[in-house]
Amino acid sequence: MLKTIYLTLFFLVTLSCGDVAPGANSPNSVPWVSAEEWKLSGNYILSKYGKIFTVDKGQGEVILFLHGFPTSSYDYFPITEILKKDNRVLLLDFLGYGYSDKPKEIEYSFKIQTDIVEDFLKQKKVTSLYVVAHDYGVTAAQEMMSRAIERKKNNTETFQLKGVVFLNGGIFPESHKPRFMQKVLVSSIGKYVVKYITKGMFQNAFLEVFGEKTRPTASELEETWTVMNYQDGPKNSHKLLHYIEERNTNRTRFVSPILNGDIPFVFINGSADPVSGDHVIQRYVELTGRDNFVKLPEIGHYPQLESDARVSEEIKKFIASQK
Repeated sequence: MLKTIYLTLFFLVTLSCGDVAPGANSPNSVPWVSAEEWKLSGNYILSKYGKIFTVDKGQGEVILFLHGFPTSSYDYFPITEILKKDNRVLLLDFLGYGYSDKPKEIEYSFKIQTDIVEDFLKQKKVTSLYVVAHDYGVTAAQEMMSRAIERKKNNTETFQLKGVVFLNGGIFPESHKPRFMQKVLVSSIGKYVVKYITKGMFQNAFLEVFGEKTRPTASELEETWTVMNYQDGPKNSHKLLHYIEERNTNRTRFVSPILNGDIPFVFINGSADPVSGDHVIQRYVELTGRDNFVKLPEIGHYPQLESDARVSEEIKKFIASQK
C-alpha cells in the first residue's frame, strides 16, 4: 500500500509539470461559444445506461460526428457551424463523456457505445449518413463499418453508411502512441490518480498534442474543461481508457473494414500529432499502398479545432466525390 501511495504522489507531481502555453489567438475561423451555450443547443435521449447529450442542426445530407477521449462533441463546434449550412449535423457525447451521464458501475465498451449511437440514429429516423470520427470515435466508426458490412451481407441493413472521414485516431492499435497521462490512468494506480486530477493537469496534457501554432486559447481551455468536468468526468477516466486494450483485443474486427471493406473513407490527418499523426498514415500506406488521405503538416491531434475551415472543405470534397 505504501508503494502505491508513493507511486501515486510521484505521478501526480509529474502530471502537474508542464511548460506549454495556451495560444494567444484562437485558431478557429468561427466565433467560439461557451460550454453553457453548447449545452443549451442540445437535447437528451435516454439509453438503458443513462442520459445521452445530443445535438441536431441543419438540413440536408446527414453527417454524424463521433468525438474522442477525454473530451466531447464540443470539439466539433467550429466545423459543424460551417457544415450545418448545407447539411444536417448530428452529434452526441458518448456515455461517460461530456454532458452525458457517467455511470461508474459499468464496463465501458465500443459495443455499448455503438449500440447507443445506432439507437440515436434510429430515434432521429436516419436512413443514410456519413460519419466524421476522431480519436476514440475512430474505433466506434470502425465498429459501425463492421456492423454495416455484416448487415449488408445478411440483408438486414437498417441504414446506409455512405462513407467515413477519419481524423486523427488509433486506426491501427500498433501505431497508437498513448501519452504519459493515459499510461498512468490505465495502470494499476489509475483509480487512485483520477481522484486528484486537476484542471492544470488536464491542460498540460491537452496542449502537448496540438501543433505549435494552433493551440487553443486559455478561455477555450477553460470551456473545454467545464464540459469535461460535468458529473466529475475526469474521475471516471481510468474506466474509459480500457478502450486501448479493447482495440488490441479486437484488432481484426476493427481493422478489417479499412483493409478489406467496401465502405468509402478518407483520412484527414494532423501530421504533427505525437499520438496518431503521420506515423499512422505511414502504417496505412505500408499495409495498403493507397493514397486516400490528406496531410495537414503543422496540425496536431485535433484538426477540427486547429484548422476548422480546411477540415470542413475536405469533408465537403469527400462527400461530393461520392455522388
